[in-house]
Amino acid sequence: MNQAVNISFREKLQILYLLDEANIVLSIGEIEEILLSQELSELLIISKNLSELAESNLLDEITDGAENLYTINEAGRASLEALRDKLNDYHKAKLDMAVNIFKRKKSKEKFINATYKKIDKNETIVECQINELDKPLIKLELRLPSNEQAEQICDNWNNKAVELFQEILKILEN
Repeated sequence: MNQAVNISFREKLQILYLLDEANIVLSIGEIEEILLSQELSELLIISKNLSELAESNLLDEITDGAENLYTINEAGRASLEALRDKLNDYHKAKLDMAVNIFKRKKSKEKFINATYKKIDKNETIVECQINELDKPLIKLELRLPSNEQAEQICDNWNNKAVELFQEILKILEN
């Protein structure tokens, strides 16, 4: 097998492995983030490989608005199982680490959230939350005069939410 074919095969196998290990539906951007973070592929190759795997019916492609999402299907899992020994332990370890980092990051994003929305030229609404088991532990809504102030509050909440929540509880309990 020539080197280019071997690299393409390995990268497609890595995508199957990644989607199987992640066990969630991922966007192209998320797949790129995981693979590129470990230098396991090149940006332009990932999209091509995803398309070829979907065309080969090894992945299910779901269109969500303007975004394409991917998940491994039964045929992809069967192929992965048959070829798993072709993926070396080094690449598996790098993928496992990248998937774990990605899942922790996604979990944190779901746990702590701050967003803002411009209502009119003099009013912006900021919503800050901490969720626990998919239920709000605290939900704070603020009306502010500017986007700049809203951005600052969102940044502070995303970086200091746990500490701020503890301070709010202390103040309310006293």
